Amino acid sequence: PLPPAPPPPPPEVVAEPPEVTQPVRQEPPPRVKPMRVKDANTFTNPQFRKAHEWFKQSLANIVPKTEMFRFAERAMNEDPSLTEINFTNSVIPERAADPKGECMPRIMKSLQHNQHIKKLILPSTGLVVEDARLLADALRTNTTLEYLDISSNGFGPEVLIELALAIKENEGTQLSNIHLTQQNPNLGFQCEKVWAELVQQRETIQFLDMPFSCPHWRDMYSNALTRNKNHLRKARQRRLLQQSPTMRIQHQIVELRDLASLEILLESPPEQPYGVFFQEVVSGQEAFRRCVYQAQPDAPLPTAQGLHSFGRTQGQMTWTNAQNLHKLALKMTLNAALKTRIQAIGVSKDKRKVEVEGTLTRLDDGDKPNKILEIKGEQALTVVECPNSTSIKISESWRHWFRGDDDAP
Repeated sequence: PLPPAPPPPPPEVVAEPPEVTQPVRQEPPPRVKPMRVKDANTFTNPQFRKAHEWFKQSLANIVPKTEMFRFAERAMNEDPSLTEINFTNSVIPERAADPKGECMPRIMKSLQHNQHIKKLILPSTGLVVEDARLLADALRTNTTLEYLDISSNGFGPEVLIELALAIKENEGTQLSNIHLTQQNPNLGFQCEKVWAELVQQRETIQFLDMPFSCPHWRDMYSNALTRNKNHLRKARQRRLLQQSPTMRIQHQIVELRDLASLEILLESPPEQPYGVFFQEVVSGQEAFRRCVYQAQPDAPLPTAQGLHSFGRTQGQMTWTNAQNLHKLALKMTLNAALKTRIQAIGVSKDKRKVEVEGTLTRLDDGDKPNKILEIKGEQALTVVECPNSTSIKISESWRHWFRGDDDAP
């Protein structure tokens, strides 16, 4: 017999390949047609129109080389009609092409003795370090120049420091506007320090266009500019008051503002009795009167908190009534002090003590948060702005006046 047949082989298992997911193709964003000059809607864009006008003005300001030579000659000869030199975006002629010497150095040297040029505008003119050093030499003695613009010339911190030190040495400088933008991007700590200290020292500087990266020097320069502008504004107001034909006061006007603290002493009471100024329009007004004349001799007028505490011991007084009573009573007291002798002792923010004594001629509270007092002394008329921390004290004669004594001293 035949042997049994072998078993059939197992079926071959074929592994199916993994499915490959194809990435979804994203459609590119639609192409935006660029704006061209010939398009009809171009000049309807305000930003483009502004840039176009600026470009046209820049082209119009370009000074030909022959005119630069005439400017240099007029500056050296101190032409009185030449008060401004403006070479914005103009290419300074090369020194070899200058027929009468160096154009820009002649202008810089003329500033040492010229008494007529007030504006020097040289942005994007390709000034070199030698020109900047000649300018620094001129700024040490010049007392006429008021406007200086040397932006977009790529100067480094060493040149800018030299310019700042030159201005700092000149006690009679009249520079008020200085533009130094778009120079070397890394001016450094020392350069920012020198310019911030310069603005703090020179009160004539009203504007400085210069980037500051250090927050400390940026805050110092910003605060100094604000102070300089306030001083200029106050000086202008005093000059207008003195020149006004309606000004009848021949006294010097002194302003005391931004005080850290102020103490007012009412010396002599008015001739009219207490009832003329204080009327019973707010409940609890008699409590304020008793609180004043029963207090210690050197104690100031009561605050709203002190009046509230005193009123609660005398009877029912709410906090709202105490606030309203305190505000109205202080106003009536200062109104009663008009045309009487007072003394004001203030402390400024830099810890300086100021004392003023005279007659209270005007009280202006209006809509302002702080009251304005005018005190007429023997030699000056002082305008005092009362800070929030203002205390009012009264003399012994004022206490008798509050009490209603007829034999008050």
